[in-house]
Amino acid sequence: MLKLDKIFGFVMNIPSECRLGFLWLPLKRRHWISIKKINGIYYNLDSKLPKPSQIGNEEDLYNYFRNQLHINDNQLFVVVTGDNYNWIASEDNSTSADQQQIQSLDKR
Repeated sequence: MLKLDKIFGFVMNIPSECRLGFLWLPLKRRHWISIKKINGIYYNLDSKLPKPSQIGNEEDLYNYFRNQLHINDNQLFVVVTGDNYNWIASEDNSTSADQQQIQSLDKR
């Protein structure tokens, strides 16, 4: 489970169809969207939307991620500050092997 209070935001890489005016082209491209908590509410800050799209509270965010990550080829990236290694909860309070690997990569 993620520690959402330790996370700055999220970035998703999703497939995006290409169009020219009203004409849809048979090309598949990738598109980046960001998700951020603003005043206690999570928003999809997709630049292709006319305005930010409200996702909701933490439970709504997890449901949004579950739905999005079931779609083939969607990817989720967690954005944290450089000194924050405790954004994921573990069963015990010890540092996981993945967290140790992330910390060692950051020190390079």
